[in-house]
Amino acid sequence: MKFFLGDPHFSHKNIIEWARPQFSNIKMHDQFLVNSFIEWSTILHEEDELWVLGDWGNTEFLYLMNNFKCKTIFMFGNHDKHTDITLFKQYFDIIYEYPIYINDKICISHIPQNVFDDQINVYAHLHNNIIDKPNYISTCLEINNFKLVSFKYITNRFSQLPKYNRRFLQAPFTDWEKVIARPQQDLILKPDGHIDISAQRAKIAFEKEYKELLGDKFKW
Repeated sequence: MKFFLGDPHFSHKNIIEWARPQFSNIKMHDQFLVNSFIEWSTILHEEDELWVLGDWGNTEFLYLMNNFKCKTIFMFGNHDKHTDITLFKQYFDIIYEYPIYINDKICISHIPQNVFDDQINVYAHLHNNIIDKPNYISTCLEINNFKLVSFKYITNRFSQLPKYNRRFLQAPFTDWEKVIARPQQDLILKPDGHIDISAQRAKIAFEKEYKELLGDKFKW
């Protein structure tokens, strides 16, 4: 099972005022995170994966990752220094510097990404703010009461999403399609080369209706 968390922000003093006022000082904040990471390391099994979606903070706390027996994955956030990538590689099994799709329906990122309405973006970065759409899932610690987000929770969200049609002329990107290399004679194009979606769909509907009426006698 995959588990996700975002934005530890070890030793970042501003995080208390901005997002975690329940901690009186950064020392209390860091100790709470240390205890949490130790607890998670006892819960996760070898076959699991722990994804940390960026903004680790003080790299002196990377030693905590040595406690995990499962596969560990880190995705760089905007506060992480790429000069530290060699250091992160010592404590995580896999490092991603950019957002990735783990399949055709789930995008993993630090900063929220623009995805289709039938895809899910698992993100961090926004702390106490969320993307208020069912296909966006925040892993920020304070949003999730400092609990891990499970892959099961993520996949269960698909039941709330629409079913997109990606067939030709029905796909969500069709409005931006432009014929470049070879004008197709069966397509109705606007002067700028974009497909005239309304006219094309009307043509297809007309063809279908009259083909059913005339059968083999139908000719366009």
